[in-house]
Amino acid sequence: MEIRSVPAAAGRLLEGIGDIVYPAVCPVCGDKLPFAPAFRAGGSPARMRVHEKCRDSFMLIEEPYCLKCGKPVQAEGDEYCYDCLHTDHQFERGRSLWIYSDAAAASIFAYKYGGRQEYAKFYAEEVWRNLKDYIKDADPDILVPVPISPAKLAERGFNQAELIAGNIGDLAGIKTYGDLLFRVRKTTPQKELGRNARLANLRKAFRVREDADIQGLRIMLVDDVYTTGATADACSRALKEAGAEQVWVLTLCTGAGA
Repeated sequence: MEIRSVPAAAGRLLEGIGDIVYPAVCPVCGDKLPFAPAFRAGGSPARMRVHEKCRDSFMLIEEPYCLKCGKPVQAEGDEYCYDCLHTDHQFERGRSLWIYSDAAAASIFAYKYGGRQEYAKFYAEEVWRNLKDYIKDADPDILVPVPISPAKLAERGFNQAELIAGNIGDLAGIKTYGDLLFRVRKTTPQKELGRNARLANLRKAFRVREDADIQGLRIMLVDDVYTTGATADACSRALKEAGAEQVWVLTLCTGAGA
């Protein structure tokens, strides 16, 4: 059930070979990144993940943001977004890294459908760099990615949330369980539905594997995009029904909020 990471030395070797065969590209502009690595303080190599001139193309979510789901709010004094004022969410809190802008949407599309799985490392590093305090405050026992359907997994070859979660877990020193949650039925794509339809679409769509013991655990649920919170609520409900004490949500992007 645990995602096991490749040993660090072997991982660097594989990454170096991959750079030669399949040169990495910038997750913003799509141009090739320099082969020569950047360097961390102290001289240890750190693979360049993004052109520095492109990094600011993504819009970081900064205060003021909703204290429940993390969406930006309009006024400085607003504590909650419109959705959270009118919704009884199943999770404790949520945070997202970026606004779901055109640049972020294009990058995530290339990641999910264009074979750019290396973007997951960049996404994870940016999450850890900017949302480290949130992760530490949540103090999760495990990270759990939102599952995709078997059909999508077969078509895409990977679960985008699982790959991001695994890389965040490596940086944070938190175990990631990629097969804890699974979808029990196929659902209509959420982007095609309104909030009420999303909730109905996801009702009883997720289940925790029967041999898992998560009693009393604090869980961080990881996904790529947060919209209305319907998916996060459905997953959180399943996790709590299986014994989880708390569920915190972490996503790459969210809408602008209200």
